[in-house]
Amino acid sequence: MDYMAFFLFGFLGCFLIGSILNFLLNMRRRKDWVITLLLSVVLGMLFLPFMAN
Repeated sequence: MDYMAFFLFGFLGCFLIGSILNFLLNMRRRKDWVITLLLSVVLGMLFLPFMAN
C-alpha cells in the first residue's frame, strides 16, 4: 500500500510539473505533450526510491 501511495504521489507530482512546463513553454503540438508526459513518468520513477526512504 505504501509503495502504491508513493508511486501515485510521485507520478501526480511529476505530471503536474510536466503540465506546468508544458504551459510555460507553450508547446502546442501533441507530440511535444506526449514527450513531456513520458519525461514526467521517467522522473517519477527516478525519484520513487528517494521518496520510499
